[in-house]
Amino acid sequence: MAEPYPHTHTLMQAAARLRVAGHEWQAVAEALERSVDTCRHWPYDYPVVWRGYVLSAIDDALADYESEALLVCRANLRSTESRDRQRAAADLLRHARELRGTKRKVELSGPDGGAIQWAEFSIEELAKIANGDYSESEGGDCVPGD
Repeated sequence: MAEPYPHTHTLMQAAARLRVAGHEWQAVAEALERSVDTCRHWPYDYPVVWRGYVLSAIDDALADYESEALLVCRANLRSTESRDRQRAAADLLRHARELRGTKRKVELSGPDGGAIQWAEFSIEELAKIANGDYSESEGGDCVPGD
């Protein structure tokens, strides 16, 4: 399997972060100043590399979510009116756990299956996954819920 050029690695890392954050391919292409077709083909042209970048982007997102939730929880320890912030922290932690589950599914899917799956999700499907609104298909894949 071909290896991307060094500069393409940098672009693919940025694309994976944007996709995990829920951006459509068009927005990814604009941000990277590349064509949509170029960006959209990276998961197919370099599935193993793409999978690694998707997993890394999920790890980064999880770390951000968990850190923010912990900050809110710590602030709530000193707050007299923390109901809304406690709910936000609980939601963020729940989201982090769900994203961790999605990451696990990508890890278990093999060298390219999960990465290709992430590439094929629409922005609406990615938003559903990001919000924890997904179901299990009979094959065990993470698929967006109805």
